[in-house]
Amino acid sequence: MTLNKPDLYTLEQPAELGIGTARAMAKLFDLLMKGKIVSPETVKKILIPFKCDFDIVTGVTLPRGHGLTYVSEIRGTDTFTLIGHAGLGGQN
Repeated sequence: MTLNKPDLYTLEQPAELGIGTARAMAKLFDLLMKGKIVSPETVKKILIPFKCDFDIVTGVTLPRGHGLTYVSEIRGTDTFTLIGHAGLGGQN
């Protein structure tokens, strides 16, 4: 059973399931990373993963911490880290 169904949007469980749109998640992460909903000190802590173990569910080894996943990317000559959460069922 997938949880990404319109019928489930009406259930009173948003804190548990985190149902929302990609645009809403992008706005939330933008506010978070700009230090508008947490302190700048907390943002600095969020930027540093503290664990890098094999995940038996996804079958990969990724840096993780603070409920987030950190993925290094190289695009041309630029290197950066994507910070986020894959969500339930792999939605990103």
